[in-house]
Amino acid sequence: MAIVTVVVASYNRKHLLEQTLQSLTRQSYTNFEVIIVDHGSTDQTEEVFHAFSSTLSLSYYKIERDDAFAAGVPKDYGVRKARTPLIIFIDTGAIVPPGYIEAHVTFHQQHPNAYGIGLQHGYNTPEDFTERPQEQTAEAFEQAYQKLKQRNLQDQRSGFDLEQSGFPWFFAWGANLSFPRAAYLAVGGFDLSIKGWGFEDAELSYKMYKYGLHLAFVENGWMIELPQVRSSMRDRGDSLQKNMLYCYSRHKSLAMEALNIIRMLVWKAIGAYRTLPNANMAVLSEANLGNKMRLFSENLYTQQAQEAFHYLTELGQEQTTRPHLPSTLSAKFAGPTLLIGGHPEDAEWCNYVTLLDEHVVSTSSIWSCCGVLLPCADQSLGTVIISDIWKKLNKSFEHPLGIPPVSLLELLLSEIQRTSKHAVFLDTPSVRTGLTVDALKNLCKRYTFSVEVLSSDELEVMKGQQIQIASCSKKR
Repeated sequence: MAIVTVVVASYNRKHLLEQTLQSLTRQSYTNFEVIIVDHGSTDQTEEVFHAFSSTLSLSYYKIERDDAFAAGVPKDYGVRKARTPLIIFIDTGAIVPPGYIEAHVTFHQQHPNAYGIGLQHGYNTPEDFTERPQEQTAEAFEQAYQKLKQRNLQDQRSGFDLEQSGFPWFFAWGANLSFPRAAYLAVGGFDLSIKGWGFEDAELSYKMYKYGLHLAFVENGWMIELPQVRSSMRDRGDSLQKNMLYCYSRHKSLAMEALNIIRMLVWKAIGAYRTLPNANMAVLSEANLGNKMRLFSENLYTQQAQEAFHYLTELGQEQTTRPHLPSTLSAKFAGPTLLIGGHPEDAEWCNYVTLLDEHVVSTSSIWSCCGVLLPCADQSLGTVIISDIWKKLNKSFEHPLGIPPVSLLELLLSEIQRTSKHAVFLDTPSVRTGLTVDALKNLCKRYTFSVEVLSSDELEVMKGQQIQIASCSKKR
């Protein structure tokens, strides 16, 4: 009985699918099954199944495809049709070396409580890229692999240290990924409401990581992705940003927030650059922007997201030593109320509280995020209360296009304007360093929401009222 199933989702990629299946016929490890999920193709994809059904243990399913494409749908369908304990995802257009299946099986035998990342070389290669195996032999693959390294077309994750990352799950891409089927089912699989291109695989990876699975790169489990037609980088970028924000609103995770903060600042920079009177629009052409954003992704994006994550985590650790806020605050402001930078106990008097702690599993009222990005609908909050944490949010990050950077506090203020009618900033003796109240008020002048600053004296009065209320309750 087979122990691993390769799930290949395909849509109008007949010739690429042929190349992928051809590479699977040359595997050193042969005890595996393949499931093709045809996601509404209009070409002759089914003919490919018949051509390989005698050389592979192959199943074929065709499912409907709606206008709101969801990349997770066909892969999820394939996993649920499989009956083996291990699953490997390979994208159509991937060709794998002869030891590929054996490498993934060996990985899971050695790491039963893990999921494996296979590197994806040649991704986004130009259409004239020909350094791929013309004959699918071990020697041909090794030659192609060496040429990939020479042409800097290796997977950008090569050599990356997952152990040092605050969000290793982000690097598990669904084009080449293996995992225990039981774990996939336990976390609910893909979120099938994620539409369009991007992040559905990272969201799945996040859930498996939080479920307790370790992740690591699979040695010799790499593949080469053949050139293929894609939507524009701008369309993919817009879709990815939408999906990242959606997943953040679902999980309210500090790590997802850090990734979204940097991504949003990049997109704001691009938008700002487009409006400059002397902007060189050739810089934003598909090719040039692609190269710039690829360079930014490799050298700065994850580095800056990591920096933001660690910075916010440290602020959260500082927050745990500060005194609790008086519960009488709840009677002073219109709800729903959100407290940014509080304690779990604060959820007793406010509707929502952020903790800046990725170790916390978010609930409906207690969130692990910071709240620089507010995972809330437009104008859905009555009051946003910001602890002294605002004084430390003057940090900003470099942009790839030379646009003046935006600080975390400026980003928060724009989010408050979007989601709320009133903002309250607390100014207590516990934090005396960082931005001043005058600097805050100057920043707030450009926003239309109502702003209030509560001093330490006012908070002390509220604490006295809280003690008095508690004393009266005991007497009764």
